[in-house]
Amino acid sequence: PGVLLGGLSVGLIFLVGARLYGARAGLIAAGLLAFNGHHVYWMQNARMYAPSVAVGLLSLWLWLRLLERERLPRLESAAYVATTALGTYLQVYFWPFIAGQMAWTVLGRRRVGVHPVLGLQTLAVILGTPMWAHAVYRAYSQPQNATSFSFFQDFLNFGFLFQPEDWSLVPRDIGAPVEWTATALAVVAVAFFLRRPRERAWQPSRVEPGGGLSPRILAPVAVGFALILLALGREALRRQTGVMLTAVVPLAAWGHYAFWVAIAKTRLGARGLVLWPRGSRDPAASALVVSVGLVFALGVITPFLVSRGMLVMVPLLLLVLGAGLDELVRKSRGVGIGAVAIALSLGIWSVHYYRELPSPNDFRGLAALVTERIEPGDRVFVPSKDWVTTPIFYYLDDHIDRLVGDAWSDVAADREVDRVWTFRFSDIPMQPDIAA
Repeated sequence: PGVLLGGLSVGLIFLVGARLYGARAGLIAAGLLAFNGHHVYWMQNARMYAPSVAVGLLSLWLWLRLLERERLPRLESAAYVATTALGTYLQVYFWPFIAGQMAWTVLGRRRVGVHPVLGLQTLAVILGTPMWAHAVYRAYSQPQNATSFSFFQDFLNFGFLFQPEDWSLVPRDIGAPVEWTATALAVVAVAFFLRRPRERAWQPSRVEPGGGLSPRILAPVAVGFALILLALGREALRRQTGVMLTAVVPLAAWGHYAFWVAIAKTRLGARGLVLWPRGSRDPAASALVVSVGLVFALGVITPFLVSRGMLVMVPLLLLVLGAGLDELVRKSRGVGIGAVAIALSLGIWSVHYYRELPSPNDFRGLAALVTERIEPGDRVFVPSKDWVTTPIFYYLDDHIDRLVGDAWSDVAADREVDRVWTFRFSDIPMQPDIAA
């Protein structure tokens, strides 16, 4: 699934880029994603990060199509709600991704009334609110990366092309010259993106005020999901109060939508407002600034940033960089083609960089090494609550059926058992009782 959806992402980013900036810009963005080593690496892992990229791009593409329509077709509207809600169930970083879309829908155009798409976005948010309960229930205190210039640079470098890692025996880093070359190229691309003429900017259609989902229709949906979250909190084995407090989220989403609908009915809304700075109405760039800004702001409060989680925002960056490189080609064909070639070369290099990254997830290889050393009288402990090493048991040979769970103390006291095994990674402490 990761490989298939990763390949779909390359096609989707081309469609979005071509719609916003032209076919050549879309092709450059597709190339940048296809040769992004960080994306390719997570395509080959059975995790939710690569699928979230595909779902995010599909949501983005449907969002743009709806903004171009004078009337919202039911089928595309339903597809947008379903896709966007699905994204919220994949990972928590999809929430700031949606916030970027909603911010532009509310503020990124000359507002006369409320765009009907905002109601669809509110419905998708409400449908996804059970994942707030899941996030609170599963939250753990292990710190991640805090907001820093180095982390921002890694993101700006075409989406973590050469992110350093220090968990292997020999820490890996591509080196400052290559890192700063990517940074300089990204800055140049952003600069030329900002110089794009306004007459070539993408424009949404003009939609008459009114229409869309009524707050009265969404109110019972919000209340229903609030009750679901309360019920989940009551059933939780721990953090009951925290989970129950997430019942506020669907009500807050509805209140946000009702607020803008009410504002639109006043004189202020009837005259139309431009609350977004002029020259920054590009939907992809605006969504990028809002979503990444929210994540980095949270990273200042608590170490929260994870590069693989932010993968869903990388296509927004690559769309902007691809449009900037396309503008550089327009201004100076030779220099622009050279810049694109350098960017793609760095991407190909990054694929090789991540391919050589030592990974603790080779459970098949680890099981083969262990199998060679397990003797007939040995036993294997299965530590409880150690989900990280669980897949290794799938790859053990069938004749190794001497697995021990809760009865480990009885086995340890058995004089006929000479040796026991337990699996752990070097950064995961062994349970004290099993260690003894």
